[in-house]
Amino acid sequence: MEGHPSWNDLVQNTWVYARVSPSQKEFILTSLKGLGYVTLMAGDGTNDVGALKQAHIGVALLDGTMEDLQKIAEHQRNERLKKVYESQLKISARFNQPPPAVPPAIAHLYPDVVEAQKKAAENMQVARKKNPMEKFDLASITDKLAEMDSEEDVPKIKLGDASCAAPFTSKLSNVSAITHIIRQGRCTLVATIQMYKILALNCLITAYSLSVQYLDGVKFGDYQVTISGMLMSVCFLCISRAKPVEKLSKERPLGNIFNFYVLLSVLIQFAIHIASLVYITQLSHFFEPQEGFIDLDAKFEPNLLNTAIYLLGLSQQVSTFAINFQGRPFREGINENPALYWGLVGASAVAFSGALDLVPELNRWLQIVEMNYSFKVQLTATMLFDLVGCWIVEKVCKHLFADLKPKHMITKGQERRESRRLLEASKTA
Repeated sequence: MEGHPSWNDLVQNTWVYARVSPSQKEFILTSLKGLGYVTLMAGDGTNDVGALKQAHIGVALLDGTMEDLQKIAEHQRNERLKKVYESQLKISARFNQPPPAVPPAIAHLYPDVVEAQKKAAENMQVARKKNPMEKFDLASITDKLAEMDSEEDVPKIKLGDASCAAPFTSKLSNVSAITHIIRQGRCTLVATIQMYKILALNCLITAYSLSVQYLDGVKFGDYQVTISGMLMSVCFLCISRAKPVEKLSKERPLGNIFNFYVLLSVLIQFAIHIASLVYITQLSHFFEPQEGFIDLDAKFEPNLLNTAIYLLGLSQQVSTFAINFQGRPFREGINENPALYWGLVGASAVAFSGALDLVPELNRWLQIVEMNYSFKVQLTATMLFDLVGCWIVEKVCKHLFADLKPKHMITKGQERRESRRLLEASKTA
């Protein structure tokens, strides 16, 4: 079939291959890769090595079972407890103390060790009547532990030839690990894209603040920088800790960072942020005109411009995190990540309470000056406009320009499958 003009159409309309040779497996995967599909291959033998190397994602399957994995995990847990117990025995012998009791978690598994411990303790009490410095027989207990090790029958799962060719290896002989790989991969992909978007916006805003606004004399106080830095640090720390959801979604994440949707969304959001900063700067000059030469090396002194830019910048950082965070259907949402959620709520509370002067004591501590009522209203309205405008831009750009549509091979027969599922659900209901 290689080189046949109908092969590309045939391979996109075939789902089951029977009695396929190793070279044919490799050829099928190469053909699908050439057509732009992302391929995954799962195999357990030498005849799958070539296909595993050709696939984007290769998964080697071993001959283990769930019972084997449970026995191995239990054995490893017991080994850790035994090592801890041996350390306790050595410390007790060193300081001339009686042997400690066997940990309850493994006492029922090693009755001979329990008996050896009791016997060693009794012998030590008898021996101390003659010699108060007599120690217990450490070897009698450790020998019993060693004997129990040799008697245990722990299953061993050995790596095969397929493991050498595949980047992933599943200890189980079934393909249940495939869904875990896809879930974790999607979670990592959306986390990477959202982090690039957030960092890009923060860097662009910071570049503007450190250049243009610096020349206008904008400075921030120590307490202001400390509070905003602590809150944003919590957000950055927790943004990558969201776990993948258990159920796979029909929706697909973006395949790469450099696409029209991401670039357009970042640029328009940046334009809205800059427009808001410019407007508030001009509004501050209108309410509190600057007089004379601006000393760029002067110490920080609270004024209307510094206050307005600080509060607006804090709200912009919150909107950057909240709007560009990608949660469900791939990862846990913001409300399911308590640390991130309350970090954003805290930063929002500081920004909007400062703009409306709801807590005067907090504003004075943050070196935020008192503002005219009209200025407070316009500042709060600008912060809301910035937040809502960026949210609308993100949603519209994603709806119009995000390429999330699966390829022909995935969508073919989808209506038939959906109707069959509905029919099966109606029969079971």
